Amino acid sequence: MKTKAIIHSDPDILGGTPVFKGTRIPIKTLLDYLEAGDSLDVFLDHFPSVSKEQAIASLELAVKIGWSGKKNGELLKLISQNGFTILLTTDQNLRYEQNLQQAGIAVIVLVAPTNKISDLLPLMPDVRNVLNTIATGEFIEIISTKSP
Repeated sequence: MKTKAIIHSDPDILGGTPVFKGTRIPIKTLLDYLEAGDSLDVFLDHFPSVSKEQAIASLELAVKIGWSGKKNGELLKLISQNGFTILLTTDQNLRYEQNLQQAGIAVIVLVAPTNKISDLLPLMPDVRNVLNTIATGEFIEIISTKSP
């Protein structure tokens, strides 16, 4: 499957966040699901507009371009080199481990009881609001009001 059939990025769709083609589902959501211990089938059940072929191809692409398994410093460099300006993550320690000004990107950190989509989705309206004002080098935490 060609990259253009898997991933789409448009400033008018989620501020240019790479999404699965034909959807508004960020590629990162699949990675978050897997990182949280959910299976590919669980992700596909929750996001039926993403085909299994797209999901598998995106994972293969991540491995092929060499982003899989990268440490924070390397990952930030790749993010910047590939034209991304904002990183959305759940890594609360990133600000203490990396020089975000030097990396040339802004970071939005989601702080929730877990990394499961059910805990992260309620934070998305705040993420959308922050996208309009965040600047390079900034580190903004969006904190859940839900107790662990």
